[in-house]
Amino acid sequence: MAARQYTKCIEPGDFQDLGFTYLAAMGIVATAVTAVTAAVLSGLFVALVAAAIAAVVVLITFLLWWLYGRLICLDDEQQCIIGVALGRPSVSALKKAGDNDASFNVALAPSTVDIFAPKDPNSPDIYSTRLPEPKEHYWDNPLQGHIVRPNPIVPRGYVSDVGHVRYLKAIHSEFEGSGIRDLLIWANAVLALLILALALSWIPGMGLFLALLALLLSLLSAFAGLSGGLNPGDPQDVDPNLGEIVAGQIFVIKGNWIYDSLHDGWNEIHAIHACQKIGTMELDGKTWPSQIEAPPEFGGMLSLATLPEVERAIGVWCLAIRQAEDAEAGGSRSDPAQDWAVHPQVDGCTTVIIT
Repeated sequence: MAARQYTKCIEPGDFQDLGFTYLAAMGIVATAVTAVTAAVLSGLFVALVAAAIAAVVVLITFLLWWLYGRLICLDDEQQCIIGVALGRPSVSALKKAGDNDASFNVALAPSTVDIFAPKDPNSPDIYSTRLPEPKEHYWDNPLQGHIVRPNPIVPRGYVSDVGHVRYLKAIHSEFEGSGIRDLLIWANAVLALLILALALSWIPGMGLFLALLALLLSLLSAFAGLSGGLNPGDPQDVDPNLGEIVAGQIFVIKGNWIYDSLHDGWNEIHAIHACQKIGTMELDGKTWPSQIEAPPEFGGMLSLATLPEVERAIGVWCLAIRQAEDAEAGGSRSDPAQDWAVHPQVDGCTTVIIT
């Protein structure tokens, strides 16, 4: 399977902030004005349906913005990084209004992995016996610090509260799920039913039936979306052999480098397009391993123990990913000749040459 991506980032100069402020303000105004106007002209039922249509139109606009206007592009090219997972990817659809991306934080080599702010000045972090480094320490990483550092091209602020400062130290990375895209599809279906209910309201019982059907679909879609959605983000989309991601595993990751504007934000790799486990380490915040895996053509092992070695590892692994992508782009996933269970060099099968 290939990585899934339903979002598209927007250039900084084209960004418009339509977040929850828009949803609340425009939703209330549009619904109220429509309801009052329709009530005066056509009665209570038509007013309720018209108000529902206005509310759904506002919701659809918000969902379109979420998918295609919320994320700000930080680079036209995908970024390739090496870092260590600080936890398992998690899906929080209920907490994130139906967004079912699987997300986790990655500390970038060779920065310390001690990213969590203490609960209070007298309490050490749960991952360390010392206080974490200030966020600027992570930005000074000469190889990958710019990935998490606030970017001047962003027309929004960066998070500053203690509870979220960790997002300025380790890069938030996400495997996309279909939750918001699915909500958009359901919202369009609800809108179509409501328009039909309004258009056919002169037929006894028909308008009410269609309106109730729209209400039922709304409830079902809301329940499905908030409970996790149909296709939550899954690392197995990127690589079916990736296995379970846990804290301490080192990965090379490639994906879109963006700023998420839904909140006072931070930079992200969103969506992840390539993810390869290349080693493990202890999360002691101090030492990166002197041995990690290398692509077969390079043989032996690589190291993340020093800056030059990290730079070489990034170059080697990111080149290998690019070569693999180029090879796939030049081939075909649907070609029957590629659909083998035993390698052709083993079973002797050859492609028929047509002359």
